[in-house]
Amino acid sequence: MVSRFECDKVRSCSRCGGCCVIREDKNLKTMDDLQIRKKIFGDHGVLYSKPTWEYTINITQKEKKKLESLAKTKKVMISIKAKKRIFENNELVILDYYLDHDTCPFYNERKKSCLIYEDRPKICKDFPHTKPNQKHDYPKPNINFEEVLEKIENGSGEWI
Repeated sequence: MVSRFECDKVRSCSRCGGCCVIREDKNLKTMDDLQIRKKIFGDHGVLYSKPTWEYTINITQKEKKKLESLAKTKKVMISIKAKKRIFENNELVILDYYLDHDTCPFYNERKKSCLIYEDRPKICKDFPHTKPNQKHDYPKPNINFEEVLEKIENGSGEWI
């Protein structure tokens, strides 16, 4: 397997910025993507409300707050959106978030550096030694996938 990251070879950051390009083309057809998301929802109770090619790195609620604060301090425009959701006590709960950018907004291309290196998210600290996500099963909701997506997209429903 050929790696696109220099640090995979040397096990230390080469400051190439390759890992900061966080949105990749998944090359999935819309129907295939919908079927994958529907299966994950049915099998594991986890809802991905957007096409998978929109998602980037996972960040926690705590990291979201920290990144928003750092963005304000550093005068960086940032967009963070809900990534995975589950039903808990008949309410839709956000599990984690993602940075809605093709390249991390904290990466300084000119200086080849991270503006928040000491405070970067765990997924960035662990790279390139990240481990695959553990699978969790959450309570299966009593609602079908299409109905949930429609309510989210229309902004209706008491759990939005």
